[in-house]
Amino acid sequence: AAVLGAGDQAVVDHLVGRGDEVQVMSAAGGGRPGAAQIAEMFDVVLIAPSSNGASVGEEFRNAAVPVVTWDPATLGVDRIGLCDSTTTLGFQGSINVRNNRHSITLGMPVGVVEMYSPVGGMSFGNGNLAHGATYLATRVGATGDQAIMAAESGAELLGGHVAPARRLFMFLGNGFGGSTGACEALVSGAVDWAAQYAQPRVVSHPADVTLPEGSTMALSVQARGSSLVYQWYRGGAAMQNGARVSGATNGTLVVTGLESGDEGEYYAVVTNACAAVRSNTAVLTIGCPCDWNASGGINSQDFFDFIAAFFESNADFNSDGATNSQDFFDFIGCFFSGC
Repeated sequence: AAVLGAGDQAVVDHLVGRGDEVQVMSAAGGGRPGAAQIAEMFDVVLIAPSSNGASVGEEFRNAAVPVVTWDPATLGVDRIGLCDSTTTLGFQGSINVRNNRHSITLGMPVGVVEMYSPVGGMSFGNGNLAHGATYLATRVGATGDQAIMAAESGAELLGGHVAPARRLFMFLGNGFGGSTGACEALVSGAVDWAAQYAQPRVVSHPADVTLPEGSTMALSVQARGSSLVYQWYRGGAAMQNGARVSGATNGTLVVTGLESGDEGEYYAVVTNACAAVRSNTAVLTIGCPCDWNASGGINSQDFFDFIAAFFESNADFNSDGATNSQDFFDFIGCFFSGC
């Protein structure tokens, strides 16, 4: 739809909140790129329910891009091809997880798992099912109604169709606005599986920081992927935990009692069995952070320069990734304390 419903917008908000870049397009087309072009532009396509579901399913049938859909109209034999019949019901709160060995459901208990609170609408696939798909969960009390269906690239789907990329149907309906943590984990797992986000991907980098001697520095990196291992480096040398250093092998590095010799460049390398990725470099400067113009002293010009930067949204004093009122309060506290 041109404007997403509340449940579908909640899916977008969830993905953006975990670091994904999401672009919303109208199912009706109207100037959006076609399936072939979208396949070249994006890692994965998510299809929410719309009045154009059938035509969208036909359009993406042969698109070489992973597809995650919760629009039942996309599933037919001449569309995505996972099943040829569907059921949509209201007042649903749980699904029955039947396979918890797949990466999407890994770690979930087998049996009834609450997805929505309060309850909401869910859709299920049934009828003739694709032989090449894997069925992970069903409607509670109805084992023929499939809640999660996944197919690998190359899998045989209905009508002899071969999946050109990974295909996944989920039950989401319109209830994600009331999703539980388990439901959010399923959506994250579905997108990660479809897009093959197993290798590490840094979604939040450490930021440059200026701190006075004797204070504490905390640098953080956030990454996505499975079985991640972290290692922080300073000046190209791997760091180790010690009397003043902790977190050298996790997502947040902490150095206490800062000294002039701690100045320099810091970065993290995130590794798993698939690959290793490096974060951006953060520079630590030992000095007074409220010496905003780096003149070597604190005076009224620092205050005026900070205020100008603040109203340009370029005054992330506390290095939390955003310029807001807390930066103003933190700067004022530093300024009037003389650092």
